Amino acid sequence: MKIYCPNCFYPNDSSKNICEKCGKLLIWKDESYEDKLIKALSHKDSRIVLRAVEILSNFKSYKVEKALVKIIFKTKDPYIQSAAISSLTDIGSPETLKILRKLALSGTFPARIKAIEALGKKSNKKFALNDIDLLEKLKNEKSETIKVKSEEAILNIKNRNKL
Repeated sequence: MKIYCPNCFYPNDSSKNICEKCGKLLIWKDESYEDKLIKALSHKDSRIVLRAVEILSNFKSYKVEKALVKIIFKTKDPYIQSAAISSLTDIGSPETLKILRKLALSGTFPARIKAIEALGKKSNKKFALNDIDLLEKLKNEKSETIKVKSEEAILNIKNRNKL
């Protein structure tokens, strides 16, 4: 098992007391692991932000969902944005689907691709037809990648929801 350093979020062996990377104690004080990870989303080192985003996918709370949505719309880094979309997709609340729809239409190119893929995986029976309509519109885009990803997502939705 790994324990992440509360300072640099480097993954250390759980038998260690001191971080192998930064030398700080591996003790979490005064706040929850979840809160510390959310704070890490504003870290200056993008590698730490990416690691925190990935770990946060294991927390299914509204607080995490809100933090991930915030970083998706705040960051200019397409890698962080894409990772946050993946983590948000893993959380999978109804609010997540709304965000994915918005990003599929108007996000950065990598965010749009990730959101289209996520809609293909997460769209549920209640919204499947609406999501298919949205994805059909995206098939008229100039980008060949968006067209292909939209088609794949439509097929995934139809197969999963038996449409």
